[in-house]
Amino acid sequence: LEGHTFEAIIEAMEIYEERSAEIQMKGCGLIWSLAMDQKDRKYVAELRGCEAVLNASLAYMENESLQVFALGAMKVLSFDTK
Repeated sequence: LEGHTFEAIIEAMEIYEERSAEIQMKGCGLIWSLAMDQKDRKYVAELRGCEAVLNASLAYMENESLQVFALGAMKVLSFDTK
């Protein structure tokens, strides 16, 4: 995928950081899914994706579903295949 896709996801997460748990959860889920591709994972990390996921997790600590998506995204982002 192009970097613009990741930029849009991360930007939406930043804009709605404290206004919508639903957007944060969907953003984490999209990052989790898209970062499964090794070459796309690099874009997510370069575009503040890790920070966006962590901020979502911290903002909605009581939201169990969001935590599952956030931790899944962080797990995938931590993979280093080199």
